[in-house]
Amino acid sequence: MTEQLPFVSVIVPVYNGERHIENCIKSLLSLNYPSSKIEIIIVDNNSKDATYRIIREFPVIGLIEDRIQSSYAARNAGIKKSRGEILAFTDSDCVADKEWIAKAVEQFQDEHIGCVAGEIEGYSPSNYIEEYLVRRSVLSHSEGTLKHWYLPYAQTANAVYRRKVFDAVGPFEENWVSAGDTDLTWRMLLNTGYKIKYCKESFVYHVHRSTLKGYFKQRMTWGNGEVLVYKKYKVHYPSPETSFAREMLRDYGEYFRLVIGKIPSLLYRKLILKDEEGFQDRKLAMIGAVGRRFGRIRGSIREKIFYI
Repeated sequence: MTEQLPFVSVIVPVYNGERHIENCIKSLLSLNYPSSKIEIIIVDNNSKDATYRIIREFPVIGLIEDRIQSSYAARNAGIKKSRGEILAFTDSDCVADKEWIAKAVEQFQDEHIGCVAGEIEGYSPSNYIEEYLVRRSVLSHSEGTLKHWYLPYAQTANAVYRRKVFDAVGPFEENWVSAGDTDLTWRMLLNTGYKIKYCKESFVYHVHRSTLKGYFKQRMTWGNGEVLVYKKYKVHYPSPETSFAREMLRDYGEYFRLVIGKIPSLLYRKLILKDEEGFQDRKLAMIGAVGRRFGRIRGSIREKIFYI
Protein backbone atom coordinates (compact mmCIF):
# COMPACT_ATOMS: atom_id res chain seq x y z
CA MET A 1 0.00 0.00 0.00
CA THR A 2 2.83 2.39 0.86
CA GLU A 3 4.34 1.83 -2.57
CA GLN A 4 1.20 3.28 -4.18
CA LEU A 5 1.32 6.53 -2.24
CA PRO A 6 2.76 9.55 -4.05
CA PHE A 7 5.96 11.15 -2.87
CA VAL A 8 5.18 14.46 -1.17
CA SER A 9 7.40 17.50 -0.75
CA VAL A 10 6.32 19.86 2.05
CA ILE A 11 7.67 23.37 1.46
CA VAL A 12 7.76 26.07 4.15
CA PRO A 13 9.17 29.58 3.66
CA VAL A 14 10.29 31.44 6.77
CA TYR A 15 11.59 34.89 7.61
CA ASN A 16 12.62 35.81 11.15
CA GLY A 17 10.53 32.93 12.43
CA GLU A 18 12.46 31.83 15.48
CA ARG A 19 9.31 32.13 17.59
CA HIS A 20 7.27 29.58 15.63
CA ILE A 21 9.47 27.52 13.32
CA GLU A 22 10.33 24.83 15.86
CA ASN A 23 6.68 23.97 16.54
CA CYS A 24 5.98 23.99 12.82
CA ILE A 25 8.80 21.57 12.02
CA LYS A 26 7.92 19.26 14.91
CA SER A 27 4.35 18.99 13.64
CA LEU A 28 5.58 18.17 10.13
CA LEU A 29 7.90 15.48 11.45
CA SER A 30 4.92 13.94 13.24
CA LEU A 31 2.71 13.67 10.15
CA ASN A 32 0.92 10.38 9.68
CA TYR A 33 2.53 9.66 6.33
CA PRO A 34 5.33 7.18 5.51
CA SER A 35 8.72 8.79 6.08
CA SER A 36 10.01 7.15 2.89
CA LYS A 37 7.36 9.05 0.93
CA ILE A 38 7.85 12.56 2.22
CA GLU A 39 10.50 15.28 2.43
CA ILE A 40 10.32 18.50 4.41
CA ILE A 41 11.97 21.55 2.88
CA ILE A 42 12.34 24.71 5.00
CA VAL A 43 13.51 27.79 3.10
CA ASP A 44 14.99 30.64 5.12
CA ASN A 45 14.29 33.91 3.33
CA ASN A 46 17.34 35.80 4.64
CA SER A 47 16.34 35.82 8.33
CA LYS A 48 18.21 38.07 10.76
CA ASP A 49 17.45 36.01 13.87
CA ALA A 50 18.17 32.41 14.94
CA THR A 51 15.77 30.84 12.44
CA TYR A 52 18.34 28.99 10.33
CA ARG A 53 20.20 27.68 13.38
CA ILE A 54 16.91 26.17 14.62
CA ILE A 55 16.18 24.64 11.21
CA ARG A 56 19.54 22.88 11.21
CA GLU A 57 18.69 21.12 14.48
CA PHE A 58 16.08 18.97 12.72
CA PRO A 59 16.23 16.23 10.06
CA VAL A 60 14.80 18.43 7.31
CA ILE A 61 16.20 19.99 4.15
CA GLY A 62 17.26 23.54 4.97
CA LEU A 63 17.70 26.08 2.18
CA ILE A 64 18.47 29.80 2.04
CA GLU A 65 16.85 32.18 -0.44
CA ASP A 66 18.60 35.53 -0.13
CA ARG A 67 18.30 36.92 -3.66
CA ILE A 68 14.70 38.15 -3.36
CA GLN A 69 12.94 39.09 -0.13
CA SER A 70 9.63 37.33 -0.82
CA SER A 71 7.93 34.27 0.57
CA TYR A 72 7.07 33.28 -3.01
CA ALA A 73 10.72 33.39 -4.06
CA ALA A 74 11.46 31.13 -1.08
CA ARG A 75 8.70 28.73 -2.14
CA ASN A 76 10.08 28.66 -5.68
CA ALA A 77 13.50 27.76 -4.29
CA GLY A 78 11.86 24.90 -2.42
CA ILE A 79 10.07 23.74 -5.57
CA LYS A 80 13.35 23.64 -7.51
CA LYS A 81 14.91 21.45 -4.83
CA SER A 82 11.86 19.20 -4.33
CA ARG A 83 11.36 15.67 -5.64
CA GLY A 84 7.67 15.16 -4.95
CA GLU A 85 4.88 14.60 -7.41
CA ILE A 86 2.73 16.35 -4.81
CA LEU A 87 3.85 19.73 -3.45
CA ALA A 88 2.34 20.81 -0.12
CA PHE A 89 2.67 24.34 1.22
CA THR A 90 2.20 25.74 4.69
CA ASP A 91 3.66 28.65 6.65
CA SER A 92 6.20 28.83 9.46
CA ASP A 93 3.55 30.09 11.90
CA CYS A 94 1.36 27.05 11.28
CA VAL A 95 1.08 23.73 13.10
CA ALA A 96 -0.03 20.83 10.95
CA ASP A 97 -2.57 18.24 12.02
CA LYS A 98 -1.17 14.70 11.89
CA GLU A 99 -3.55 13.78 9.05
CA TRP A 100 -2.93 16.93 6.99
CA ILE A 101 -1.02 15.28 4.14
CA ALA A 102 -2.77 11.90 4.23
CA LYS A 103 -6.23 13.47 3.87
CA ALA A 104 -5.09 15.83 1.12
CA VAL A 105 -3.41 13.06 -0.88
CA GLU A 106 -6.66 11.05 -0.89
CA GLN A 107 -8.30 13.79 -2.96
CA PHE A 108 -5.83 13.37 -5.81
CA GLN A 109 -7.34 10.00 -6.69
CA ASP A 110 -9.52 12.18 -8.90
CA GLU A 111 -7.23 13.02 -11.81
CA HIS A 112 -9.08 16.29 -12.41
CA ILE A 113 -8.02 17.73 -9.05
CA GLY A 114 -4.96 19.95 -9.34
CA CYS A 115 -5.10 21.62 -5.94
CA VAL A 116 -6.48 20.69 -2.54
CA ALA A 117 -7.32 23.56 -0.21
CA GLY A 118 -7.33 22.23 3.33
CA GLU A 119 -8.90 24.12 6.20
CA ILE A 120 -6.98 26.71 8.20
CA GLU A 121 -8.02 26.95 11.84
CA GLY A 122 -6.86 29.43 14.45
CA TYR A 123 -4.30 28.17 16.94
CA SER A 124 -5.00 28.46 20.66
CA PRO A 125 -5.22 32.26 21.20
CA SER A 126 -2.94 33.99 23.69
CA ASN A 127 -4.54 37.45 23.76
CA TYR A 128 -7.61 39.40 22.64
CA ILE A 129 -6.29 40.07 19.13
CA GLU A 130 -5.79 36.39 18.43
CA GLU A 131 -9.15 35.59 20.03
CA TYR A 132 -10.86 38.09 17.72
CA LEU A 133 -9.20 36.60 14.63
CA VAL A 134 -10.15 33.07 15.69
CA ARG A 135 -13.79 34.08 16.25
CA ARG A 136 -13.85 35.77 12.86
CA SER A 137 -12.49 32.60 11.18
CA VAL A 138 -9.76 34.69 9.54
CA LEU A 139 -7.92 32.71 6.81
CA SER A 140 -10.62 30.01 6.76
CA HIS A 141 -10.94 28.54 3.28
CA SER A 142 -14.54 27.49 3.78
CA GLU A 143 -15.53 30.94 5.04
CA GLY A 144 -13.49 33.10 2.70
CA THR A 145 -11.29 32.39 -0.28
CA LEU A 146 -13.28 29.50 -1.75
CA LYS A 147 -16.26 31.88 -1.89
CA HIS A 148 -14.39 34.65 -3.71
CA TRP A 149 -16.74 36.50 -6.08
CA TYR A 150 -14.43 35.94 -9.08
CA LEU A 151 -12.67 32.59 -8.66
CA PRO A 152 -11.79 30.46 -5.63
CA TYR A 153 -8.19 30.14 -4.55
CA ALA A 154 -6.04 28.29 -2.02
CA GLN A 155 -3.94 30.19 0.51
CA THR A 156 -0.43 28.88 0.87
CA ALA A 157 -0.92 28.38 4.58
CA ASN A 158 -2.61 25.18 3.43
CA ALA A 159 -2.39 24.46 -0.28
CA VAL A 160 -1.46 21.10 -1.80
CA TYR A 161 -0.77 20.89 -5.55
CA ARG A 162 0.16 18.38 -8.17
CA ARG A 163 3.60 19.12 -9.54
CA LYS A 164 2.03 18.95 -13.00
CA VAL A 165 0.25 22.22 -12.22
CA PHE A 166 3.61 23.99 -11.91
CA ASP A 167 4.83 22.23 -15.05
CA ALA A 168 1.82 23.70 -16.85
CA VAL A 169 1.57 27.25 -15.48
CA GLY A 170 4.99 27.98 -14.00
CA PRO A 171 6.10 28.95 -10.47
CA PHE A 172 4.84 31.61 -8.07
CA GLU A 173 5.21 35.29 -8.97
CA GLU A 174 8.32 35.63 -6.85
CA ASN A 175 8.43 39.43 -6.74
CA TRP A 176 4.92 39.74 -5.27
CA VAL A 177 4.59 40.61 -1.59
CA SER A 178 1.12 39.10 -1.32
CA ALA A 179 -1.59 37.31 -3.36
CA GLY A 180 0.87 35.04 -5.14
CA ASP A 181 -1.24 32.14 -3.91
CA THR A 182 -4.34 33.71 -5.49
CA ASP A 183 -2.49 34.18 -8.76
CA LEU A 184 -1.24 30.59 -8.87
CA THR A 185 -4.66 29.04 -8.33
CA TRP A 186 -6.27 31.35 -10.88
CA ARG A 187 -3.61 30.52 -13.47
CA MET A 188 -4.40 26.85 -12.91
CA LEU A 189 -8.15 27.35 -13.22
CA LEU A 190 -7.93 29.65 -16.25
CA ASN A 191 -5.23 27.83 -18.21
CA THR A 192 -5.60 24.12 -17.42
CA GLY A 193 -8.37 21.60 -16.94
CA TYR A 194 -7.46 21.10 -13.28
CA LYS A 195 -9.91 21.95 -10.51
CA ILE A 196 -9.57 22.99 -6.88
CA LYS A 197 -11.13 20.94 -4.10
CA TYR A 198 -11.78 21.80 -0.46
CA CYS A 199 -10.97 19.18 2.18
CA LYS A 200 -11.95 20.13 5.70
CA GLU A 201 -10.27 17.02 7.18
CA SER A 202 -6.89 18.21 5.88
CA PHE A 203 -6.18 21.11 8.20
CA VAL A 204 -3.47 23.16 9.84
CA TYR A 205 -3.58 25.54 12.78
CA HIS A 206 -2.44 29.08 12.15
CA VAL A 207 -0.96 31.29 14.87
CA HIS A 208 -2.61 34.65 14.23
CA ARG A 209 -1.02 38.07 14.66
CA SER A 210 -0.82 38.98 18.33
CA THR A 211 0.10 42.68 18.19
CA LEU A 212 -1.70 45.67 16.72
CA LYS A 213 1.40 46.52 14.68
CA GLY A 214 1.61 43.03 13.23
CA TYR A 215 -2.12 42.93 12.54
CA PHE A 216 -2.05 46.32 10.79
CA LYS A 217 1.01 45.42 8.68
CA GLN A 218 -0.60 42.13 7.63
CA ARG A 219 -3.71 43.97 6.42
CA MET A 220 -1.55 46.48 4.55
CA THR A 221 0.24 43.61 2.81
CA TRP A 222 -3.10 42.05 1.86
CA GLY A 223 -4.30 45.35 0.42
CA ASN A 224 -1.14 45.63 -1.63
CA GLY A 225 -1.69 42.11 -2.95
CA GLU A 226 -5.22 42.98 -4.02
CA VAL A 227 -3.80 45.68 -6.29
CA LEU A 228 -1.38 43.21 -7.89
CA VAL A 229 -4.19 40.74 -8.58
CA TYR A 230 -6.45 43.45 -10.00
CA LYS A 231 -3.70 44.78 -12.28
CA LYS A 232 -3.01 41.32 -13.71
CA TYR A 233 -6.56 40.01 -13.99
CA LYS A 234 -8.78 43.01 -14.68
CA VAL A 235 -9.16 41.98 -18.33
CA HIS A 236 -10.65 38.67 -17.17
CA TYR A 237 -13.02 40.16 -14.60
CA PRO A 238 -16.73 40.27 -15.41
CA SER A 239 -17.93 43.56 -16.89
CA PRO A 240 -16.62 46.48 -14.80
CA GLU A 241 -20.10 47.94 -14.92
CA THR A 242 -21.58 44.91 -13.16
CA SER A 243 -19.84 42.52 -10.79
CA PHE A 244 -16.64 44.48 -10.23
CA ALA A 245 -18.50 47.75 -9.74
CA ARG A 246 -20.78 46.13 -7.17
CA GLU A 247 -17.78 44.66 -5.37
CA MET A 248 -16.05 48.02 -5.24
CA LEU A 249 -19.18 49.75 -3.95
CA ARG A 250 -19.57 47.07 -1.30
CA ASP A 251 -15.93 47.47 -0.31
CA TYR A 252 -16.14 51.26 -0.05
CA GLY A 253 -19.42 50.99 1.84
CA GLU A 254 -17.92 48.56 4.33
CA TYR A 255 -14.88 50.76 4.75
CA PHE A 256 -16.83 53.91 5.56
CA ARG A 257 -19.25 51.98 7.73
CA LEU A 258 -16.40 50.67 9.85
CA VAL A 259 -14.17 53.72 9.91
CA ILE A 260 -16.72 56.53 10.00
CA GLY A 261 -20.11 55.15 10.90
CA LYS A 262 -18.94 52.99 13.78
CA ILE A 263 -16.92 55.58 15.68
CA PRO A 264 -19.95 56.79 17.72
CA SER A 265 -20.93 53.17 18.41
CA LEU A 266 -17.38 52.34 19.43
CA LEU A 267 -17.21 55.20 21.88
CA TYR A 268 -20.69 54.44 23.21
CA ARG A 269 -19.74 50.84 23.97
CA LYS A 270 -16.50 51.88 25.64
CA LEU A 271 -17.70 54.82 27.71
CA ILE A 272 -21.40 54.13 28.35
CA LEU A 273 -22.04 50.40 28.07
CA LYS A 274 -18.61 49.39 29.33
CA ASP A 275 -18.75 46.60 26.73
CA GLU A 276 -15.04 45.89 26.46
CA GLU A 277 -15.36 42.94 24.06
CA GLY A 278 -17.64 44.88 21.73
CA PHE A 279 -15.30 47.86 21.85
CA GLN A 280 -12.22 45.76 21.07
CA ASP A 281 -13.99 43.97 18.20
CA ARG A 282 -14.97 47.26 16.57
CA LYS A 283 -11.54 48.74 17.16
CA LEU A 284 -9.84 45.81 15.46
CA ALA A 285 -12.31 45.89 12.58
CA MET A 286 -11.47 49.56 12.05
CA ILE A 287 -7.72 48.96 12.22
CA GLY A 288 -8.05 46.12 9.71
CA ALA A 289 -10.10 48.25 7.32
CA VAL A 290 -7.67 51.16 7.51
CA GLY A 291 -4.65 48.87 7.06
CA ARG A 292 -6.13 47.22 3.99
CA ARG A 293 -7.02 50.60 2.48
CA PHE A 294 -3.53 51.98 3.12
CA GLY A 295 -2.10 48.88 1.46
CA ARG A 296 -4.25 49.45 -1.59
CA ILE A 297 -3.23 53.09 -1.79
CA ARG A 298 0.45 52.20 -1.51
CA GLY A 299 0.10 49.41 -4.06
CA SER A 300 -1.81 51.64 -6.46
CA ILE A 301 0.94 54.26 -6.36
CA ARG A 302 3.65 51.67 -6.82
CA GLU A 303 1.86 49.92 -9.70
CA LYS A 304 0.58 53.16 -11.25
CA ILE A 305 -2.98 51.89 -11.40
CA PHE A 306 -6.15 53.19 -9.77
CA TYR A 307 -7.45 50.63 -7.30
CA ILE A 308 -8.03 52.27 -3.92
